[in-house]
Amino acid sequence: MTTQCYRRLSRLVSWFVAGVVLTACGLGGAPEPTPTPPEPRELKVYMLESPALSQVLDILIKGFRERNPNYTVRVVNIQGNPAQELAALAAAGQQPDIIWTIDNMTQAMVAAGVLLDMREFARADTSFNLDDIDPNVLAIGNGRMTSEPGLYMIPASLETIQMFYNKDLFEAAGAPQPQPDWTWNDLIDACQFVQADQPGVDCLSFFNANTPGPDWWAYWAPFVRGYGGEVLSADGRKSTLSSPESLAGFQAYIDLWTRHKVARGPNAPGGDCFVEQRCAVMFFASIGIKSLRDDIGAKFNWDAQMIPAHPQGRFTGAAVYGFGIGKATRYPEAAWDFVKQLATPEVQRLIATQRLGIPMLKSLAGDPSLTQLPPPPENMRAFIDGAQYGIPPRSYPVQCGSLYVGPVQEAITQAFRAALTGAQSVEDALKAADAKIQACLDASP
Repeated sequence: MTTQCYRRLSRLVSWFVAGVVLTACGLGGAPEPTPTPPEPRELKVYMLESPALSQVLDILIKGFRERNPNYTVRVVNIQGNPAQELAALAAAGQQPDIIWTIDNMTQAMVAAGVLLDMREFARADTSFNLDDIDPNVLAIGNGRMTSEPGLYMIPASLETIQMFYNKDLFEAAGAPQPQPDWTWNDLIDACQFVQADQPGVDCLSFFNANTPGPDWWAYWAPFVRGYGGEVLSADGRKSTLSSPESLAGFQAYIDLWTRHKVARGPNAPGGDCFVEQRCAVMFFASIGIKSLRDDIGAKFNWDAQMIPAHPQGRFTGAAVYGFGIGKATRYPEAAWDFVKQLATPEVQRLIATQRLGIPMLKSLAGDPSLTQLPPPPENMRAFIDGAQYGIPPRSYPVQCGSLYVGPVQEAITQAFRAALTGAQSVEDALKAADAKIQACLDASP
């Protein structure tokens, strides 16, 4: 990815204050003129278009506008590769003031020079308590960077992938309800009961409207780890997708479709099959709960459970999203006032009680008002207890992209599709992906 030069952070435009005009005349001088109202200003927020994220943004906008009535907020939706888009916007003098980001995408944005290090604001603001943020969430959200450490993102929530399941479909089939100690074999066995009882229903779905798709790292990478493999060597210099352990994990994931035939295929009819009761289990994070409650209503009974365990332990994808400040913003103080809200108990409670995420503040750990919300789902502890099994995505050199975008993601997506369709064996597909990724790693400084 080409690094471009960007304009430096401009100083905050000073507030215009009307002067008080006094007369030097005798008694009964001229009255003071009406002060000029503050100039209207606009903060631009660059973010992924998503109903759940938009609801979190609405919480932030409301709180910000109450304190800053002379500001408006405009959303600019992400269309492609965020780091590249932001670099282009910055070069054109149109970089947003607030930037949405997610775990290791933060590193690419920092390398592209589009995010402001907020440590100075955090140190100077006595109302901001950085120590209350879960340190693991903070580290994941800021990309675990060592070359350029800093505070580039204030996290909104720690999201781990767990399972939502249709209680009615399991009960009708006489299948046991998912339990917290289940393995993937237990789930597969129960799925076969469900599918035998419900023709036309697929048990597992990774294709729902709320999910990125089955090639998302948060689905397959835990299988790799669960069989003892890794996507990268410990030093990050070798792609290890085709190691024996990684191959075994990826094969177990592909087997859900090709061997056990309990996962919904890519050619199945569109729509949200979980809501439409054409699949019995959906894998996603707590941020999807509100939309499920709204869409399902009283159609059927459903709940949540922790993701099943693999042979080498229980692992699931963990993602941290949040907001940072654009390095070229004209209004850094206002932008800080906007993003720092995420670390307040008030906003974290709103995110939790509106079913938009799990609190990441240490001061809210175990807060009963957040763990005893009205069902569904009844089992909110699946997301609270399941967070300990979350693994974040590994980071790659910026020019190689990440598990979200760029050459790395493209190579893995091609491998997944080739293995799923039978165009290549899992081994051949991952060896090809390893070769592409390794070539980029070897060319990186």
